Parts: sequence; C-alpha cells; structure tokens
Amino acid sequence: MNSSSLSEAALGVAVIAVSLFASALALAFARPLVVAAALIAAALALSVVAWRLARIGATCRKIEVVAARIARGDFEARILDIRDGGVLGRLQHAFNDAVDRCDAFVRESTAAMAAIRDDRYHRRILPRGLHGSVRLAAETINAAMDVIKQRVAAFNANTSQFEEAIGNVIDAMSSAAGDMESTAGVLGRGAATTLDGAKVVQRSSENASSNMETVAARRQSSRRRRERWDGTSTVRRPLLVRPSYGSRGRAMPSPACRAPRRRSTRSSS
Repeated sequence: MNSSSLSEAALGVAVIAVSLFASALALAFARPLVVAAALIAAALALSVVAWRLARIGATCRKIEVVAARIARGDFEARILDIRDGGVLGRLQHAFNDAVDRCDAFVRESTAAMAAIRDDRYHRRILPRGLHGSVRLAAETINAAMDVIKQRVAAFNANTSQFEEAIGNVIDAMSSAAGDMESTAGVLGRGAATTLDGAKVVQRSSENASSNMETVAARRQSSRRRRERWDGTSTVRRPLLVRPSYGSRGRAMPSPACRAPRRRSTRSSS
C-alpha cells in the first residue's frame, strides 16, 4: 500500500465532513435524496476511519513492544510485517534502521574490546553506516585502541628490559655466591693451616720453654757444685812452659828443667 492508515483515516474524516455539509445543504433546499446519500457517505467514511484508526492503534502497540525490548538491551528486536506506506510506514522503517545502527555499533565495539582483551589490536570498529555521535564514538574507540597498543608495546619493552636486568642481577648474585663459597673454602683451609701452624708454634714454644728451664736448672746445679768445690779446696793449675828452639831447630830445655851445673874445683897442684 502506498498510503498509510493515518492518511486514509484523515481522508475518511474529510469525506465525513463533506457528506455532513452536503446533507445540511440538502436539508436547506428540501432534497431528501441528497440528504440520504450524504448520510450514507458519511457513515461509510466513518467506518473507514474507525478501521484505519484501529490499524494505527495496532501499529503503535507493535512499535511499543519492540521499543520495550530494545530498552531491555535486546537489539535483535525489529518491527516486522510492515504493510503501511506513507508517513507511518516510513516511521517504522526509520525505527528499524536506528535499531540496526545501534546494534551494529554494539557488535563492533564488543568485538573490538574482545580483541583488546586478547592482546590483539587489528580489530577496529568499522565506521561504515554509522553517523553522528555513534560514528564519533567509534572513531574515539579506534584512536584509544592505537594509544593502548603503543602503551602496551612500551610496557612490554620495559618489562623485557626489567626481566633482562633481573636475570643479569641473578646471574651476578649466583656468580658472587660461587665466588664467596670458593673464598669461604680458601679461608677455611687457611684458617685450618693457621691453626695447625699455631699448634706447631705452641708446641715449639713449650719445647723451648722446657729446654730453657732444663738449661737453667743445669746451670744452677753446676754453679752450686763449683761453689761447693771452691769452698773446700784450691785448684792449682800446672804452669805451661813453651819450649824454646835453638839455632839448629832443636828443642832446648827450659830453664826450669835445666839441672844446676856443678862448679868444678881444681886442686891446685
């Protein structure tokens, strides 16, 4: 149908008005047939108007049901079986088109957010078919996705550098721990060697002390014996005389060993 129920109802109201006006003129000029025809036309027009108004009421109730479903978040709801033309038909088609655009925006934004959740940034909201504030919102979300992608990339780079730095620190600590363990072993062996040396020195010191005590005791005992010996007798040491040699290399007796020469007496004859 090219005309809507609303247009047909308006046309019926106009027919009723014309019929009533014609019947009034017929009564004024005493034309009963014209009055009867006008009344019949008015009755038919009134029935058409009532029928169209009923259809308009049914269409309004159908739109109300769909609008309530959309208000509850069901963007799958649509006005189906559109038979009206004209303004009422265009209204229903425009309503469905608005719901289609909102549904498309919701679907596209949901898919884009799901991609961001999975760390995928290639999924964008397609702005085709979107207009006004809905298109602006789609472009804003796409721009936000670019910013999020850059920040996530920078964060991942910083995280990689941090992990590398932590790995280097752990390696350095492990190496230092190994060096410390080796150093501790060397220090332990050095301490053991020092302890052994200290024990040797201690034993040597004890031996030296014992030897010194023994020597001191012996000297004390020897001194006491000399003192006792000197108190009882005098020791005479023999006189050592060096032999003298003559001109021929013969040893000559010492003067002490020479016998006294006897003086010879000659008797005078």
